Amino acid sequence: MYLAKGVFLDNETELELAKLAQTRAQSKDVVKFSEKMLEDHEQFAKDLAKFVGPLPNRRVSAPGNEADGERTRLETAANENDPRAKPAGARPPQPRADGVRTQTSPEYDRLSEAFVQIHEEIAKECRESAQHELLSRKGAEFDKCYLGMQLGAHTKMINVLKVFERHTSPELARVLEKGRESAQKHFDRAKEIMKDLEEGDRRETASEK
Repeated sequence: MYLAKGVFLDNETELELAKLAQTRAQSKDVVKFSEKMLEDHEQFAKDLAKFVGPLPNRRVSAPGNEADGERTRLETAANENDPRAKPAGARPPQPRADGVRTQTSPEYDRLSEAFVQIHEEIAKECRESAQHELLSRKGAEFDKCYLGMQLGAHTKMINVLKVFERHTSPELARVLEKGRESAQKHFDRAKEIMKDLEEGDRRETASEK
């Protein structure tokens, strides 16, 4: 559950930046790329949602256009899994790397929940600083800044998911593998668009001489 929460939080950042790029990008390729990012990361959020459980300071629901029934189901599941609604010391069984569910200690869960809360704060800081940087740029400068961020973020995420796949249940590992394959496609496409933009800049510079 805790690995899924961390990935879910990072996925939220990609969704917010993709929404920003849709309204501010100049290149048609970058706009189209941001649309694909939004589509794929919304799906990834939905795939992760059932593994997430309650997140600090928010109800669990995957971003996107879920039906009201699905949103209610997710929120109900979050409430049922909320450790604050259970007697002290009671914890749901947690999946081991081999998929077997075991009973974890209250201290382990307390530390894990603290880690998730810290991860949420880090994700919020990263998201806000990225948004601030992007909002300070316009046109082609915005496009290259956004693509550069995507190259860095997806390089990290590909490796994070690869490691997480080895330390979780088989069911979640399959979701993470799917997300990693999608992240690789995003990275490759961002790299192609960046190369095209740089070549366009070189041609423009040459024509001015």
